Amino acid sequence: MATPSAFSGSVLTPGDDGFEAAQVTWNACYSSRPREVMVCHDAASVAEAVRSVRERGLPFRVRSGGHSMCGLSNLDDGVIIDLGGLGGVELTPDRQTVRIGGGARLADVYNTLWDHRLTVPAGTCPRIGVGGHVLGGGMGVLSRSRGALVDHLTALEMVDAEGRLLRVSEDENPDLFWACRGGGGGNFGIVTAYELRPTPIDDVTIFTVSWTWSQLPDAVRAWQRWLGSAESRINSFLSLFPQQQDMVVAFGVFDGPAADFRPLLAPLTAEVAPEAEVVEEVPFIQAVDTVEALQGEAAAAEQVRAQGSSAIIANPLNDEALATLQEFLTDPPSHRAEVAVYGMGGVIGERERGDTAFVHRTGLMAFEYRTDWDSPEDDRLNLDWVTRLRHAMAEHTTGAAYVNTIDLALENWLWAYYEENLPRLMAVKRRYDPENVFHHPHSIPGSLTAEAARAHGVPEATLKRLHDDGLLDGPLD
Repeated sequence: MATPSAFSGSVLTPGDDGFEAAQVTWNACYSSRPREVMVCHDAASVAEAVRSVRERGLPFRVRSGGHSMCGLSNLDDGVIIDLGGLGGVELTPDRQTVRIGGGARLADVYNTLWDHRLTVPAGTCPRIGVGGHVLGGGMGVLSRSRGALVDHLTALEMVDAEGRLLRVSEDENPDLFWACRGGGGGNFGIVTAYELRPTPIDDVTIFTVSWTWSQLPDAVRAWQRWLGSAESRINSFLSLFPQQQDMVVAFGVFDGPAADFRPLLAPLTAEVAPEAEVVEEVPFIQAVDTVEALQGEAAAAEQVRAQGSSAIIANPLNDEALATLQEFLTDPPSHRAEVAVYGMGGVIGERERGDTAFVHRTGLMAFEYRTDWDSPEDDRLNLDWVTRLRHAMAEHTTGAAYVNTIDLALENWLWAYYEENLPRLMAVKRRYDPENVFHHPHSIPGSLTAEAARAHGVPEATLKRLHDDGLLDGPLD
């Protein structure tokens, strides 16, 4: 089937110059080969692409930055609608709004805003796309001090399932606006532009505190106590590495001067003496680069073999949980395995869980169990390591998970990602995409059976609400 001539973008098919580069999946564990890549350059061409794939009856996926952990922006023998040509970042003359194209990278946003000494509280890896990051909630460098990225989203433009361009905000399509602030990508339409409210920034304070691996239990105990009472200007992360790296590192960004931060750090280092400590006041853009460097090389690579899974932790970990972490990190299948811990609380928690679709407002910290490796022969060992660790730690977590660390091995993903916000999200899905045009293995359904809902861990009270709202297929019992 030929591509309709109405498409004004570029079409790449196997054999065309540029096709091989355009179809690469960032995570090679989930590689697939599309039949076609439709490269869009503006909102009109995105609308044309949607109409084209629907007319031809072809399966498709949408790609912004392409960093889906499980390769959900690609598929075999289907079409990729690529937003790479929609990469602009423009600040309004009054400096109150930054308009970001659906294909922009976080680095584009950080650098453009820094020229005006402004920022938004976006992610720790500038190489990723804005698209999925903001739609899933957007936790990152300044989340504790300035909130989740969705809390700064003021409007967006979206192509819907009919190929129409919608304006979405508190005033226009407000239910869809609510859903797009945490509901995740690939569910309701294709966002061609985001409008966010930036805030002033200048110098900040970066810090790293390092302990030996044998100090892991004591260091984690001390860090989580410190985090629990930390003022909101402290944005902190913790990296737990394998035993062979002999290192546990707390790091982060204090949203203020070093003179203010040093006395706030003192209780942590006094409780467990570190091997090394660095506190430095730097321009914010340098802090972004430093945090990225501390995250490892996987996200910045053109292609990796990787796996990740997430969990939300409400309370400090007990001795049993710490022993489990240490056991799994003693001899993991890859020396690049890591448990990455993101401090929550602060400004993130100032909103109610239902104010936006991003439900994770009340946790103490978020975990990412992750690893990357080189050889396809090691795929199963590493994939299983992440799943086994997640299962072993489950009793110490809330059961929730962060949709931006999507994990196809997660059994109850629908409830884990959205919890009590699920019924409202399903209602929005049914209203704006009743034919489920936008879908992938972990997309929000417009309805489901009671059996499927129970398999996802949906509580009975919520199940009854789904039934009463007409979102169940078949009877409640």
